[in-house]
Amino acid sequence: MAGGDPAQALIEERIVDSQRSPGKMKTFLTIWLGQVVSLVGSGLTGFALGVWVFEQTGSATQFALIGLSAVLPRVLLSPLAGASSTAGIAAG
Repeated sequence: MAGGDPAQALIEERIVDSQRSPGKMKTFLTIWLGQVVSLVGSGLTGFALGVWVFEQTGSATQFALIGLSAVLPRVLLSPLAGASSTAGIAAG
């Protein structure tokens, strides 16, 4: 593609490559599904821990603190993870 857009050429190359190797999509979907199951499990565990603490103590404050401690790391680290993954995509 002489004189064409390099980004468009890269997109077309990746489309052709993905059509040649359908096994890569199966691998991606397997990893993606595993991540979804993991996130759902982590969310349910954090909620169940909060409910257990509330049942044991009767304190809504402690329930809220457990919920906050389950969510806060994800909220704080998500922007950093997104920036580093974007940098990795741009570099490679």
